Amino acid sequence: MQTDRDVELIHSYHTQLKKWLMQRNDEDGKSVHYPNLIAATLTFKNRVDEITASRTLTYCLNPINRKLFGKNGNKRGEKLKVIPALETKGNLHFHLLVEIPDGKSSSFVIDLIKRYWKKTINGGYAKIITQVDDGWLDYITKFNLLGDDIDFMNIEF
Repeated sequence: MQTDRDVELIHSYHTQLKKWLMQRNDEDGKSVHYPNLIAATLTFKNRVDEITASRTLTYCLNPINRKLFGKNGNKRGEKLKVIPALETKGNLHFHLLVEIPDGKSSSFVIDLIKRYWKKTINGGYAKIITQVDDGWLDYITKFNLLGDDIDFMNIEF
């Protein structure tokens, strides 16, 4: 059961995420489209618990980070910027907001996400959306009402 403090923290996270997105907007916050972001919905082949879901996402993101930034990228603090929301209603699945790194194409990052998600032991379907707007942010942060949550083990922004 969520307390007033939980709701306050959730609204604070939502505000911080919105601010992070607005900083990446090319039109001084007036546009609702974010050209350097993609969104992904990642499903699981089998039923999993929240811990297994988070670990599966970690197993997916680690090789993606190595492909994007090299073997020592993590030591230099280079990681794919990702906001993972774990939806718990029905079968668990992730909604991700991903920033395309400078110098990389969105098609390359999309290919990596699809390829490495399927290579995980639990990874199922990966649906990618390239037209990210404020509606997607609102959708992935709807957890404040449904008991869904940000996967803080894998968040990077």
